[in-house]
Amino acid sequence: MKSDDNPFSEIASAKGASYRPESRTSSFDFVTVPENPEERRAFLQARVALFGKVLAIVSSGFLFVSASSYFLLAPNPSIAVRLSRDRFDLLAIAMMIGLWAIARRGDLSKATLELTEAGATILSCTGYAVMVLGSSEEFNILVPVLSALAILMTRAVFIPTTPRRTLLVSLVGALPSIVVTYFLATKLNAHTSIPLSIGPTIYVTCWAGAAVALTTITSRIIYGLEQKVREARQLGPYTLAERIGGGGMGVVYRANHAMLRRPTAVKVLPPERMGAENILRFEREVQLTSQLTHPNTISIYDYGRTPDGLFYYAMEYLEGFTLTELVEATGPLPAPRLIWLMRQVAGSIDEAHRIGLIHRDIKPDNIMVCDRGGICDVVKVLDFGLVKEMQSSEPALSRADAVVGTPLYMSPESITSPGTVGVPSDIYAFGAVAYYLAAGRHVFQAKTMVEICTHHLMTHPEPLSRAVPRPLPEGMEPLILACLAKDPTDRPRSADALERAFSAMMEPSSWTQDDARAWWGDHRDDLVRVRAARTTSGLGSAKPRIQRSATQVA
Repeated sequence: MKSDDNPFSEIASAKGASYRPESRTSSFDFVTVPENPEERRAFLQARVALFGKVLAIVSSGFLFVSASSYFLLAPNPSIAVRLSRDRFDLLAIAMMIGLWAIARRGDLSKATLELTEAGATILSCTGYAVMVLGSSEEFNILVPVLSALAILMTRAVFIPTTPRRTLLVSLVGALPSIVVTYFLATKLNAHTSIPLSIGPTIYVTCWAGAAVALTTITSRIIYGLEQKVREARQLGPYTLAERIGGGGMGVVYRANHAMLRRPTAVKVLPPERMGAENILRFEREVQLTSQLTHPNTISIYDYGRTPDGLFYYAMEYLEGFTLTELVEATGPLPAPRLIWLMRQVAGSIDEAHRIGLIHRDIKPDNIMVCDRGGICDVVKVLDFGLVKEMQSSEPALSRADAVVGTPLYMSPESITSPGTVGVPSDIYAFGAVAYYLAAGRHVFQAKTMVEICTHHLMTHPEPLSRAVPRPLPEGMEPLILACLAKDPTDRPRSADALERAFSAMMEPSSWTQDDARAWWGDHRDDLVRVRAARTTSGLGSAKPRIQRSATQVA
């Protein structure tokens, strides 16, 4: 499929186009720092343009105030006299405007940018210095050095460069002020026998030296901080780019592999969550999840620790949207599409169950619909951060008295007897997700967590035939309601049975790739709006996931 035909191409370009977006930031967020030579070159070009723009605006402001004062206060103001005085000022402003304009055009090489900004800086300092050569007042000797100081300090703040290069540019930029001061002081004191030119020259030289030292120190501090941040963003062979989401046990970033250059999602355990038990839990999560190879389960590529002990793992980067966002954008899904998607979810869960893993947090926000290899509507089940081994030998990591999950999708037994959570609990959550897709609303509506838990324990779901306006395929309603049975023994015995049941409902022409592409083409704008609204409001999921003791829930 061509990129122009990809129904996800425009959507994926939106902020946070994979995983659940978050508007919150963290101490481990470095999206403003360039991550490779091309990005650093583009960053330099943007800063050079900003440098020229700021200096042009500030210099123009000073010139305007000076000229206005002259025409208002001078006895016989003359435009010719004023232009003669301000010609070098105007030249410096013109150079900065030119620098701004040049840096905004095309992709300039790093060498061109460095040469251009250094030349504009030095010529501007020289222009301000030469400007006072015709002066007859010793006070004006300070004008060139103060102007040069302002230009050089502004450059040190805006241009990311090495301290050595800043030192060189500052020395050359400050030199004209010293030379002009010497010649001007010599001229003004030519009638005396005492070389009074030495005093002002030494005075200005001290100011220029201070300017050079301050600019070099400023550049060293800023450049050093950028280097430290760039190093902090490097986790093994992965370079972090931007934060794209987070789960119960970590923060997820988009990243690039140093050699493969493929987009990757890297999950990092935040420093504030560090601790022996959290490290063990996080490491256990990646070890268990990496055993899963089903095409509808997110793939784990790698994991490791940095020299300073930061734990991370890398997984495939997904471009797509969660089931929550799909329903919020367009309402209930048509039955053929629901069957297509939930059959894939069942396959992913079944593999986990076969190797002894329980997900424990199946919900629409943990299920993404993606475009993989040109195939639309490919499901990926995410976030095995609460995964539990059926025969776990680590009770400290899977506490029997811990209520874990999202209230809207928790089975009755996970509320009353967390230690008994197993395959039936995932089946219950699976049924709640299918109900949500079919009806466009959750199985139970409530304002508090206690109410939701009470409904799960006591209330029978409303039949889908009354909740769904359109007819459902034969067998779908009893299958979904069976998943939501209060008694675990009344539910389907396995995810494999669910996959086979949904497959039996499919017809060859029920939901095709043409249907999927047409759907994404029709609703991409709706999805972008939903994603933007959720990002702005900080919603990462429909309801918060909880992990607290059974006594707290009761």
